[in-house]
Amino acid sequence: MKKLVICVLILCSFITIQADDRYYFEIRGSQENVDKLYTIKKEFLQDFKEWAKGMDKEDYEEILKDHLLDYESAYYQDHTLIIVVDSPSNKVLKGEIKTNYCEENVKVKSLLFEWFSKGH
Repeated sequence: MKKLVICVLILCSFITIQADDRYYFEIRGSQENVDKLYTIKKEFLQDFKEWAKGMDKEDYEEILKDHLLDYESAYYQDHTLIIVVDSPSNKVLKGEIKTNYCEENVKVKSLLFEWFSKGH
């Protein structure tokens, strides 16, 4: 029993909980203005890349909130910057905000966790 408790404690020490540190954008508008939506999306992503240069990912929320007034009708909610171009908003462009779209998500592996999860 003591060995099991020690193994569980060791296993728990390797498990890390990651907060959702991803940020998103939504650009909403009518189908008639779809070209304008794509133009705003392109400009926003270029602007954000410039704003975030040299900043940590933890500062993305503050960066987004600081630049809300750069857009006519924008608000920030649940890690998402929402820009409303016009009504009705039956067309939505959305995605994750990154400064480098070539980065890969790397999963941290634990050999000890793999052993126990396979039932060895």
